[in-house]
Amino acid sequence: MLRKWKKEQALELLQFGINTKRKDQLIFTYINADGKINQPLHADYSNNIMRKLEKKYQFKHVTIHGLRHTHATLLLEGGASIKETQDRLGHKNAETTLNTYSHVTEKAQRNAVDKFISYTGL
Repeated sequence: MLRKWKKEQALELLQFGINTKRKDQLIFTYINADGKINQPLHADYSNNIMRKLEKKYQFKHVTIHGLRHTHATLLLEGGASIKETQDRLGHKNAETTLNTYSHVTEKAQRNAVDKFISYTGL
């Protein structure tokens, strides 16, 4: 899905003479109220879109920043190391990643119980 979006974005921005092959090209951009193209999304803009999607599809409320927490949690749950997750989020130290951004899911709790049972032979 991301590859498809990047191709779509490249085609759109090339119409305005913007090269999207730069390493610093943002994934999600928009045309702001002043007509400036390829501008970074602001949290308010993104959160307004999220609210519309929540209402339309009856999603549970989540902010864009909340998705950052989800991203960290799922990375760790999926087997990414703490260091990889820290780097992905751009944190200076792993403590921020672990104490603020990662959360224990029901699946992780079940996995912990399974590991305990397997280890103890219960």
